[in-house]
Amino acid sequence: MGRGRSPSPSERDPLLSLGTPATTKAPASQRRAARLPGLTVGLAAVLLLLGCIWALVELDKTSPHGLSNELLGLVEDAHDWFINGSQEGPTKCSGHGVLVRGGRCLCDLGYAGDTCHERRDLTKTSATEPAKRTVCLFVDQAERDAATGRHNLLELAQSLSGAGYAVTVVPLGAADAAVKALSVTLAADAVVVKRLPSTGVGFGERALEERAYDVYQFLAHAPRAFEHVVFSAASGAGYYTLLAQSQGLLASGSNFVVTVDSFPRAYHHAQDPADKDSFVADVDALKLDFMQQKSAELADQVIFASSSLQEFAAHQGWKVSKAKQRVIAHIPATASSAPTHHNSSAIDELVFVGELSSAGGLRTFCDAVDTLVSDFGVRGLRLTLVGRPGSIFGFPADEYVELRAANWDRAEVDWRIVRENDPLAAAAYLSGPAASGRLAVLPGAGSGDAAGAALQALVHVGAPFIAASAGPLRDLVTASDVPRVAMEPQGSEIAKRIVEVVAGLADGWTPVRPKFTRDAVGAHWKQTLQSAKPKQYVDPLKDKRPLVSIVLVHHNRHQLLRQAIEAIEAQTYRNFEVVLVDDGSTDPESRRFVEDLSWRWWRSRGWKVLLEPNRYLGAARNTGARHARGDYLLFLDDDDYSKPHQIETMLRAALATDADVVTAGHDLFGGLARPVNAARSARRYLPLGSAPAAGVMENIFGDAALLARRGFFVELGGFSEDRGVGFEDYEFLAKVALAQATGSGRGSLQAVPEPLHWYRQHARSMSRRTNLKENQLRLLRPYANAERDLPPQLRFLLVHARKVFFDTHGVSFDEAFVRRGYQSNTTTTTSPTPTPTIACPAFVDQSGGSAIQIGLSEIWANKAKALCWNAGKQSAGALSGNNIKTLPVLLPIYSDYTQAGLPVVSALPCTQASYSDAWAVTKVIVPDSVQFNY
Repeated sequence: MGRGRSPSPSERDPLLSLGTPATTKAPASQRRAARLPGLTVGLAAVLLLLGCIWALVELDKTSPHGLSNELLGLVEDAHDWFINGSQEGPTKCSGHGVLVRGGRCLCDLGYAGDTCHERRDLTKTSATEPAKRTVCLFVDQAERDAATGRHNLLELAQSLSGAGYAVTVVPLGAADAAVKALSVTLAADAVVVKRLPSTGVGFGERALEERAYDVYQFLAHAPRAFEHVVFSAASGAGYYTLLAQSQGLLASGSNFVVTVDSFPRAYHHAQDPADKDSFVADVDALKLDFMQQKSAELADQVIFASSSLQEFAAHQGWKVSKAKQRVIAHIPATASSAPTHHNSSAIDELVFVGELSSAGGLRTFCDAVDTLVSDFGVRGLRLTLVGRPGSIFGFPADEYVELRAANWDRAEVDWRIVRENDPLAAAAYLSGPAASGRLAVLPGAGSGDAAGAALQALVHVGAPFIAASAGPLRDLVTASDVPRVAMEPQGSEIAKRIVEVVAGLADGWTPVRPKFTRDAVGAHWKQTLQSAKPKQYVDPLKDKRPLVSIVLVHHNRHQLLRQAIEAIEAQTYRNFEVVLVDDGSTDPESRRFVEDLSWRWWRSRGWKVLLEPNRYLGAARNTGARHARGDYLLFLDDDDYSKPHQIETMLRAALATDADVVTAGHDLFGGLARPVNAARSARRYLPLGSAPAAGVMENIFGDAALLARRGFFVELGGFSEDRGVGFEDYEFLAKVALAQATGSGRGSLQAVPEPLHWYRQHARSMSRRTNLKENQLRLLRPYANAERDLPPQLRFLLVHARKVFFDTHGVSFDEAFVRRGYQSNTTTTTSPTPTPTIACPAFVDQSGGSAIQIGLSEIWANKAKALCWNAGKQSAGALSGNNIKTLPVLLPIYSDYTQAGLPVVSALPCTQASYSDAWAVTKVIVPDSVQFNY
């Protein structure tokens, strides 16, 4: 269906070929006067032609039957030349790439060259033979951020350069000025700093995916591979590179090393499962958690910064073989050793160091202060809390400490919070002459600073400290010194340890000794890199050519169907069949086209055309799957336009990973003409894979153009067949991902980090013709039906998604559809659930009492969830059920958990003594329309 050669600029616009150069020159004024009529007519003609083109393009976008395919192609050619200034039209990227910023081509997988015309053999790239003794480190931001190991990678770059490696540092997310400054800083160590080039294609708001793809393309198209490439797992920057290698799409001889320097965000919940505020709802944080784990699992070597991180990964079921694991502490910032003695007077200030949250140890630290005051009679103590801001039970850290401090007032305890993201700030506060009398307490087992950057800095400056024995302590302090500073992270044990350490400081503090010197850590890294085994690429398709059945669904769009078939016939992988399902077309031309195709296909190729009543996509695809013969099924719609390497790439990934389902990315475009005419992507989408937590809030699984093992697809039951509702592909993929994550069923999902088809967005797209809220109900159905098997984080996200998708919009949540199937084609709009009325005489009182025991009760959707916790010991007398009288406090909040008014304290008909030292706080969600402090 080709249209022949692309017309030259003069052929496209006759105005460009009018007139010949004059042989003699007339006077200037005469020449100007003679040109005016011609210019006016020419300008008018250009404007008229542009207007016609614009009108045709708009008709193209709205009418699927008004223009022929050939005319649509000419319109797109002319539109691209006039609007985008392209001089080469559809041949610019040879149909194997996209035009990006600067007018250059970004080639698809397997193609290369300025115009993407060179076929590239994946098994024979220049990058397969790495340059010896070369290292590339991707550093997340140029500034030194010890909390996530980024500081460590810069120190590592200097150390490896000193050991004779040619080191390249690629900063991520750094401005030009920061990159230049870093280049100057590292030049003395012969470290080369390179800026990560952008691919030039837009990803919308998916910044994490865009960065990982930029890194992948940088390494895939490097003139020569590095022998070693180092990523921080927490950045997620290496995920697509590692994923492509595992899928047989990147034949690189590089040794990929991933450093694990911090706990995932979801780990905080494991530290305090009772605290709902420790759950993670931010989509990017959920994506990073997934990318961190998968990067470690896919790497050739994994370096854990502490034993606690290694133990965490094993406990959480990370699939990292022991053979590729190492525990290597961060490189000390300087070569000097810690001081041999630290003069210390009597301790009068405790310095909490860690994240200001439950996981950071703030609760247990407050428990310890309670015990110091009530059991040990400590008075006049100063507290300084240094760390990254957090919250506990929905209370910001400062509000929480203020509640707890009500129990310390009689002991004249003075406290303050220093919000600081850099763990090294605590070391600065605890060093120097002014630090006398300060003792650092690190009760959080490394949470928020799992690599122990703050602890390592305290060791370096020789400051007095005690730290949780379960954290990175044993990886950073020499074994004989550990008993002096280790503590169990419980309030009473911390208090007892503080008293013991303070008593032993009468003669001064002998600093602990570091377990490793800078040279020793550098040598460990060098030994690890030298132990890397060479890799040899094996093409998964070398000896296997399974049959692929393309299930192609069509409805009233025969012109688009022609294009879809054209793209299918151009596939580089040839062992496939097509099963075309006409889903009840009513357009006469479409019916004639399909019926004619049915006879021709069956006679010449044995392909099938099935005529069905209109039952929507899920049912139509299932029909096609039942009539397929292939080992694998590839589902396509009539408005899809496949890239030539789609089947080959997806099948290669399936065979390399033994996946049951494979998805891939796409390039977005508008209109009804062939996408290769202009080769411009409005936006690129790349899936992440089997990440059910992030998948609750955003489709990170892939789209309907998925490849599935036919036996697995049948076993899983195929797509659901709800009529008039979209997202059947989203629902299917979520079901596969949940089964894989929870172990509740067989199945594995792989996402190819490449765009393998063009996704057409137009007025008749299914996403625009169906109800968004009904579609979202459909995507939540797998989660709701698997609720009993879901871990707490996913159960929280299911409730959170319900709030975000429905409650905040005043839309009812159709429980019947989610639990049993679709019941109605309409979605009702209702008012928010009325808040239960709590009748009691009340007054505003901000003085309160002692926050020894707080009972929290949330009221949401007429269902109460209660939890209780003990904030410490009572200062006078033993605590028992008989002598506790709680002070009821109502805390009004809005649906987004922001405060809706001052606390309301109930007036009790009893004596003042009956108030005791306890509060009972009830958080009551009020309608958003209610004014503050109603």
